[in-house]
Amino acid sequence: MIHDAGHEIGNHTYSHSVLKSMSREEIKKEISDTKEIIFKLTGSVPSVMRPPCGLYDKTLLEIAKEENLKVVLWAIDTHDWAHSSSANMVRNITKNSKDGDIILFHDYVSGEYNTPETLKIIIPRLLK
Repeated sequence: MIHDAGHEIGNHTYSHSVLKSMSREEIKKEISDTKEIIFKLTGSVPSVMRPPCGLYDKTLLEIAKEENLKVVLWAIDTHDWAHSSSANMVRNITKNSKDGDIILFHDYVSGEYNTPETLKIIIPRLLK
């Protein structure tokens, strides 16, 4: 549904493990397994990836280049994963964002989950 709506699907690895602690072969498998699933579901191969937790090293950058993947991170971390309140996330984004920034949100966080409420507030503000 997300792909069909025209949104880009990126590679975020298969198991969401910290890649810096893995061997070259393990990293390649994390990326290739995910690439295969995304291709099977969408018919498209991702051109971007975000390493879990934003952690990467020279090895990951080399592998990403070999796989024709651009490593993309974020400009603003909402800390929704840390159960931040909607008010704090809105304040952080409003104060610190500028045109073209990537804002990190998660589609699921266990426990108190304020991301949907925050998105309802912040998207109209950012569009203005």
